Amino acid sequence: MPLLEHVAGFLFISGNPALEALELPSFVHADYRALTIRGNPSLPQCAVEEIAARLDPPVESLTLDGNLGTCD
Repeated sequence: MPLLEHVAGFLFISGNPALEALELPSFVHADYRALTIRGNPSLPQCAVEEIAARLDPPVESLTLDGNLGTCD
């Protein structure tokens, strides 16, 4: 997914207990401006927040919870 730049719908990533990293360096736009990344207990929350922060325009519907609360 490193080459993903644009999603023509919603991006929903949830319930992946082994997901430790989410490499989306090129992702900057979601048409419907909805992003959900939740319930991934091995994925650092700060990495999730960094992805959301660089979306242009900012997402209107944002759910980022239940991920690993620390970054190393």
